[in-house]
Amino acid sequence: MRQKLFGNQKVLVSALLLGVGFFFPQPAAAITPEDPRVMKSVQSALKFLENARDERLGGNCLIALCFKKAKIDDHPKIAQAVDLCHKINIKDENLVDNYSLGIALMFLCEIEPKQYHDTIVTYVEEVLRRQKPFGGWGYPSSPRGDTSQTQYAILGLWMAKNMAEVEVPVDRMEAACGWLMRTQDPSGAWGYQGLDPGSLNRVAQTQVTVTLAASGAGQLYMVADLLQVTQNTEVPAEKKSKALQDIEVPGKKKQES
Repeated sequence: MRQKLFGNQKVLVSALLLGVGFFFPQPAAAITPEDPRVMKSVQSALKFLENARDERLGGNCLIALCFKKAKIDDHPKIAQAVDLCHKINIKDENLVDNYSLGIALMFLCEIEPKQYHDTIVTYVEEVLRRQKPFGGWGYPSSPRGDTSQTQYAILGLWMAKNMAEVEVPVDRMEAACGWLMRTQDPSGAWGYQGLDPGSLNRVAQTQVTVTLAASGAGQLYMVADLLQVTQNTEVPAEKKSKALQDIEVPGKKKQES
């Protein structure tokens, strides 16, 4: 039976691990996706996922997406997830929450955006139906927006626009952008449940984390792209750091730094 660590034991273990890191530094090494070690890890994960079960729509779609990314397009998990996307009642928010809705939308856009175009449109319409009046997404019973749930909605909409060529109303994205800007913490990060002051005078948010900071910033990038407020420009590639070493891959031409 696995024993739990308490109090000073945790501190001791942490110190030992840090000590090992300081006294025995390991050189940084980069490996390619084709490296045998990577392929072995991927195959091991896929073997586990073949027998994995998840009651949620989003969970099924994530499992199926792993096989799609591994280029096993005929795997039964993919067909099962697609079938569930078509059969499930996505208007039931107790059955399909915002996380599952966004993940399923991303999944459909990844596998075959043209073939499932009509279904993708249906999912986009449902995502937009759930958007709250102030611009964000959140729990059905909550008057506030949820940063983590909003990110799944925006990512799903961004993929629908870019991969399935489904139009996303500009006013909806403007509303989402406004909510994200108003709920940014004075520190620059975001909190879990956004405190919306109703203006751009930022107020302190609650449960601010590094992951939510990345989430909020990423959402703003996608919203900016959907609103076309940014312009694609060609920039010269930066020279690689001396710490990064190229790896020779048989059959591939060496790229210039």
